[in-house]
Amino acid sequence: MIMNKKQIVLRDSCSEDIEDYIRWHTTDVEWMNWDAPWEQTESVNVAQLTSNIRKRIDHPESPRKRLEISLDTGEHIGWVTSYLIEGDTTKLAVGIDIPEEKYRGGGNGRIALECWMNYLFTSYGQPQLYTQTWSGNGRMIKLAEKLGFQESKRKVGMREVRGALYDAITYEVTRERFYEGRCCSA
Repeated sequence: MIMNKKQIVLRDSCSEDIEDYIRWHTTDVEWMNWDAPWEQTESVNVAQLTSNIRKRIDHPESPRKRLEISLDTGEHIGWVTSYLIEGDTTKLAVGIDIPEEKYRGGGNGRIALECWMNYLFTSYGQPQLYTQTWSGNGRMIKLAEKLGFQESKRKVGMREVRGALYDAITYEVTRERFYEGRCCSA
């Protein structure tokens, strides 16, 4: 499965991604400071990580719940995901990670997440999508707002990160609000 827009390609996992994931989970881990840092563990089981990626490669889900983000040059820079909030089938949420700092802040995340959301609205038929973050993740908050998300729930002081308390925030965007003013449509 491949979707591309401008310089961004969303694609299925491939064997070449395994080295990137090992590096992103063992040495180049700065991104973990932003993606649910309260869930991070001291070490990663590389064998289990590799096994999970190989399962995605060998048995892709349909519709997809996760795709890799690459540049049109072929460089793998991250991934997009979807998940159910607390198992609720009416609350499909999106997530994105771009571990390489040099690829953040230039619009890559917006393009990737916008394409991913278009795919999810089309494939799953949900009337709305959600995303969740914490009040210390300013970049994700700005990205969510650019894509039409509006805050729907806030739990004050719910997340402790590096000794400080932050709010847990859930955002929601309806299909109509997402497509308003965009050239793509469901």
